[in-house]
Amino acid sequence: VVGTPAGTGRHHVGAEQSLGPYINTLALRLRPEADWSFAQVLEHVTTKTRAAIEHAEVPFEEVVAALSLPRDFSRTPVFQTLFAFRRIEDDGWTIPGLSAAIEPMAQTTIQTDLCCWITEDDGRINIELEYSSALFEKRLVANFLQALQHYLAQATTDCSRPWMRIPLQREAESAALQKAGPQLSGELPGASVTDLIWSAAAAHPTEIAVSSADGSITYADLRQRSLQVAANLGRAGVKKGEVVGLAVARSERLPLAILGLLQAGAAYVPLDPELPSDRLRHIESDSGIRYLVSDLTAEGGAPAFAGQILYLDALESGSGPDDAQLLRECQPGEGDLAYLMYTSGSTGVPKGVEVGHGQVRNLLAAFGDLLSIGRGDVLAAITTVSFDISVLELLLPLCAGARVHVVSERLAADGRLLMEEIEQCGATCMQATPATWRMLLDAGWKGSSNLQVLCGGEALPLTLASELRQSCAALFNVYGPTETTVWSSVARVDENPTAIDIGQPIANTRIYVVDEHLAPVPSGVEGEIVIGGDGVAFGYRGQKALTEQRFLADPFHDGARLYRTGDLGRWLPNGRLEHLGRLDTQLKIRGYRIEAGDVEYNLAISPEVSEVAVSKRTGPQGDERLVAFVVPEQGRELDPISLRRHMRERVPGYMIPQHFVALERLPLTPNLKVDYQRLPGLERLDLRGAQAVPPRTESEKLVAEIWSEFLGADGLSVADNFMELGGHSLLTMKVAAEIARQTGVELGPQDFFSRTLGGMAAQLDANKGSEDTRHRARPSSRVFPQWFPRLLRRFFFKRE
Repeated sequence: VVGTPAGTGRHHVGAEQSLGPYINTLALRLRPEADWSFAQVLEHVTTKTRAAIEHAEVPFEEVVAALSLPRDFSRTPVFQTLFAFRRIEDDGWTIPGLSAAIEPMAQTTIQTDLCCWITEDDGRINIELEYSSALFEKRLVANFLQALQHYLAQATTDCSRPWMRIPLQREAESAALQKAGPQLSGELPGASVTDLIWSAAAAHPTEIAVSSADGSITYADLRQRSLQVAANLGRAGVKKGEVVGLAVARSERLPLAILGLLQAGAAYVPLDPELPSDRLRHIESDSGIRYLVSDLTAEGGAPAFAGQILYLDALESGSGPDDAQLLRECQPGEGDLAYLMYTSGSTGVPKGVEVGHGQVRNLLAAFGDLLSIGRGDVLAAITTVSFDISVLELLLPLCAGARVHVVSERLAADGRLLMEEIEQCGATCMQATPATWRMLLDAGWKGSSNLQVLCGGEALPLTLASELRQSCAALFNVYGPTETTVWSSVARVDENPTAIDIGQPIANTRIYVVDEHLAPVPSGVEGEIVIGGDGVAFGYRGQKALTEQRFLADPFHDGARLYRTGDLGRWLPNGRLEHLGRLDTQLKIRGYRIEAGDVEYNLAISPEVSEVAVSKRTGPQGDERLVAFVVPEQGRELDPISLRRHMRERVPGYMIPQHFVALERLPLTPNLKVDYQRLPGLERLDLRGAQAVPPRTESEKLVAEIWSEFLGADGLSVADNFMELGGHSLLTMKVAAEIARQTGVELGPQDFFSRTLGGMAAQLDANKGSEDTRHRARPSSRVFPQWFPRLLRRFFFKRE
């Protein structure tokens, strides 16, 4: 809807003798179809304008009153953009005894957000924009004017062209924005990921390649042992190009197992033992795996597997005279599959992304150039192998003669223990999500002047960026979907950042911002981010239709492909990219990529649920939370604990909503689809129930007060469990820090899983009077049962 001024009232008798502007404002509703020609659009606008002028005497104020629209005094009602045409006929403006001329007047206020004046003067057409400086930057408005001029020149050259396909982007701007990321420095050795690593191994055979709390492996040993694994895989029947399951504990042997699989010409697909059994069975069936490489026993948490389990101990032992021949036959190449990663799917089942050696080599080489990692550097790897950012953590240091230090689940799940591990291993580089970095800072981490920080997986808050930048040697904000091999763009954050963007493409990567017809849009204009170049994955395993929908032929480079991310973005005037959210219902929560449809599908099959919509909301501590808005089945009341148990059997822990909100009905759009924009906000929850036992002792009241503050809930019972009420990893560390501040008792993440509110209060009472409460020794990992680290992984440090 566009406003336009119209002269009216002068035809009334006597009006010609009165002074003042007889002007009314018309609201034009224009609905041109996307496939119309420019000439058809002109005809549509002409028809609508003439129809509106026939009713020009109806005061705009009466139109507003008749519509009964909610009023927002920060903007004009009905429309926020005004279009005005004026023709100046300068005949001298002479009056006997006087002379007159048109003089421009300086204007410091504006009635609408944006006003476009078209002036025709002696055959010359001028375009001016008046704009609210609180909403628009001067450079953006100047670029808009240039784009409009370019568009009109193109449109009037051939009015039969579809109006939506006439380019807005000027050739010079297009060339500037469509250039690829930097080229890699130097030629990469070999043709596979393992070729890159063995090149470094040959130069540093005695250096430590991999370490963990349990041991270390030199480059020479890593090569020898992984080649032995590869040869034994071949003898066991693993064929080149085959996908093999991987379930190996987080230790120094994890990279060894991965390299053995890659050297055998196989691709790996992680099987997280903590995934629900239905989801594991789907991954096993969808990927078609016959073998599983593991060092876990059934008692130690190995996933149930119908095929053959190849134990890592056995794969590392023995040798045969045909080892060299086996390795030559299975040598991987650039076009071979390296790994298969499963991500949340909108249809309720995960989908597998196929990534090859060539894509991974480009990623590793690009970040090797960017970070200048080399001998003496240590990268602390904290991410579970079932998420693709682990590829960078586990393999990048090995391509440069540096060391990868594999951090166990237990240490990575506790901010205080992780802080100590970073210091003890001498880390000079670490990658994590914003939630993990916030957890570290909340735990008291002071940073390191030698540490390069990579932060990605979700939006990096400006406040967190400022804190991190003051705590490290360099901070990089990274962005990229699984389908374009981990990261596709990077932004080095300034020392005193004022805004956060996602920077520019990494090496051999092209990024475009396009409209729905894949036409690039000008700088400053929102559009879909699409990514091309050497990082684009092969596609989705066994899903040809979905692959063709998301992976398209690159219209700008013959023979290349683009991936449609579904992310909304725009180019900034400085040539960097800004991320603006999603075009669909996909969500990012604490680094996890979650399809809302996946969660909704699994909730909807519960007999308690009639309808459901899932979205994210900001919690009382500023953290992002997954919220399910549920219409219960008739005659049933919403039971969040029951629904959480239902979801725990079907989806990973990070996909279980923290909050369940009961609604009588879901808001709908005119097309009868769920209107996610009109879902309510997150209000404080009242958990009072007939079975609730309110806090009684001072310790119970203290714990309840702290829990209530961080959960945003009232009416807590002594039988409540923090995680059952929607707690998550970030909150556990904050709550533990607050309890320690007020009582001196240090709690670990395990306390929030295993203890009720009453149990935690009893633990505080038990520690009262202990003189060394604040400094008591932290428990060894051996006191935790073997299942405990896997339990933590359901809630901590995952990203797709």
